[in-house]
Amino acid sequence: MIYFKCKSCGALIKVSDRFAGKKGRCARCGATNDIPPQSERDAVPHRPASAAPPEPAGPAEVSAAEEAPVTVAPSSRPASELPFPAAALERQLGGLRRRAGGLFPAVEKASYLFGVYAVVALSPLLLAAGVAVLLAERAPRWSRRDNVALCVELVVSALLLPLCQYVIAKVRTASWKLIRNSPSSITSPALLDCLAVGLLAAGLAALGHGAYGVYHACQAEEWLGAVLPGLLAAIQAGGCLLLACVALKPEVLNVRVSPRAGAGGEAIGLVSFFLKALLAVAPVALLLLVCGLLVTLAQGGYQAVKAESVRLIGAPAAWVGRQVVLFTAGYVMLYVLFLGYHLLVDLVCAVFEIAVNTRPATPVEGPADSEPASHEPRGNHP
Repeated sequence: MIYFKCKSCGALIKVSDRFAGKKGRCARCGATNDIPPQSERDAVPHRPASAAPPEPAGPAEVSAAEEAPVTVAPSSRPASELPFPAAALERQLGGLRRRAGGLFPAVEKASYLFGVYAVVALSPLLLAAGVAVLLAERAPRWSRRDNVALCVELVVSALLLPLCQYVIAKVRTASWKLIRNSPSSITSPALLDCLAVGLLAAGLAALGHGAYGVYHACQAEEWLGAVLPGLLAAIQAGGCLLLACVALKPEVLNVRVSPRAGAGGEAIGLVSFFLKALLAVAPVALLLLVCGLLVTLAQGGYQAVKAESVRLIGAPAAWVGRQVVLFTAGYVMLYVLFLGYHLLVDLVCAVFEIAVNTRPATPVEGPADSEPASHEPRGNHP
């Protein structure tokens, strides 16, 4: 066993030797500590040889090995207790679980950086499309008023995109701070493991559907139609894989597996996990949205050149601007929803705590022969 003291509250922590060099969470204050390779000199408990075995330490002194390291996620059932096909699948999920801890943060950060810079890069494209619609469109079926209205919409969207980038960046930073400051627990990852298996199956189905679409497009010699289904299938499969990694490794969202969590804590932990997952995956959704918008603009440009009509790129460009604004508004509303959820949980906990604290510890009873006081004068009554 390794003994060391919490750097935050000074509580004595005891973990198994196999967690040396990893990170652990204190059971008293929740602070994350680096587990040393060996016990600290001033933390090893000393007792005489003739003394009786120590009593089990209280919850303020012990941080169990299964609860402390955030890099360790015990499975819902040992693989040996599962039948053959399920045991093989559990081993594959275990391998993916070990890699998921570092995969999701790296993908999330890369997606965020690419997405926010791509949002700003779309701004001059929309502005150029608006000017082109106003100056170069001469189609008789479109009136001058329609062209001016479309141009104004494109210019306004181009000016709003930098503001959308600012809002997305601020909400993303605030979301991760809220996730780190809101720990939650679940008793078993069984439901999340089943969710991960379903997501992996959906990713394989998306790849199969994309391969089917590419095959038919190649048979019809539509090369552009062959590229788009394959690209869309790869994006869908990658998104499903990333969500499966989050389900297999809930510790990346500050959701730990603790056997002490009760039924109510399990429900709160699962709701908290799903809300945190939506907030954390939003930058990846932004990347997928931007990729789809760029493909839409490319298709609009191809159709505009083919039909010699600038309007054919102006309408998709206006739709692109609206989608970015709607995504930004939805991201803000999701953050507000998470804040409201925490406010509701804290309010309910505070109400129950007040009710428990105001309840008398022991009932106050008077003498057995006591009688209610009377304001009538004492004496003989007729």
